[in-house]
Amino acid sequence: MDFHIIPNQLLVVEKEQLNCHDIYLYSQQRDRAITDGRIGLNETIHLIFNGLNGFIEEDGFVYPELSVSQ
Repeated sequence: MDFHIIPNQLLVVEKEQLNCHDIYLYSQQRDRAITDGRIGLNETIHLIFNGLNGFIEEDGFVYPELSVSQ
């Protein structure tokens, strides 16, 4: 089935040394991606990153860092 992914204009992503193709908000309770811009008060949310690259390896490990603000 052919489909298109439309970016959510409400998510602003600032990249610094690390790049990704897409980021999705996923609701554990609803078992699907959040597309309506609504998150419940006690809802468990996962950020899913697709196509990450740019990691710096140190002794066989990478240490990604992330901050989220409203």
